[in-house]
Amino acid sequence: MSKDRFIHFGMGLVVWGAFQMWQRRVGRSGATGLEKAEGAAEWAGLTLLPFVALGAWLPDWDLYVGGIGFHRSPLFHSVLPVLVLGFLLRGISRFALPVGLALGVASHLLWDIVQYGDVRWIRGGNADRLFLLVNAAVLLVYALSRRVVGEAESPVPEPISVPMSVPMSNKEST
Repeated sequence: MSKDRFIHFGMGLVVWGAFQMWQRRVGRSGATGLEKAEGAAEWAGLTLLPFVALGAWLPDWDLYVGGIGFHRSPLFHSVLPVLVLGFLLRGISRFALPVGLALGVASHLLWDIVQYGDVRWIRGGNADRLFLLVNAAVLLVYALSRRVVGEAESPVPEPISVPMSVPMSNKEST
């Protein structure tokens, strides 16, 4: 693993940890389904880790597509890869995959703001950093808006209670 990949993965762990803290503070209110089970939030958080690692590496796929001259392309250093992969792989997971990818890519973009900030086809350092910041913010808001267990992945739907009236008779049986 290269030094840059290690740094991006480390930043992904930091963002994942912050996400876990957010879920513990805010995500528990109004818990339903699997969230009520002991340790379910921790388990859901652990399932994110492989996708966070993949997301932290995802923006650098532009190196394999177009070489070093294509690196930090807005096509890869933005929300776009999460949307495309989330759509293509939507049958795998409705929570862990999109949220993990969003957290990973957001962590990568945030670190690029600190260290580089140079996005191809965007002129000026501040415009580059603003582009990265806006895309990272959109990804973080998306991830934070999701519940620990997505609505579609709730293990057992809550039963619908239908009030039933029981006719009462005035006669007593003797």
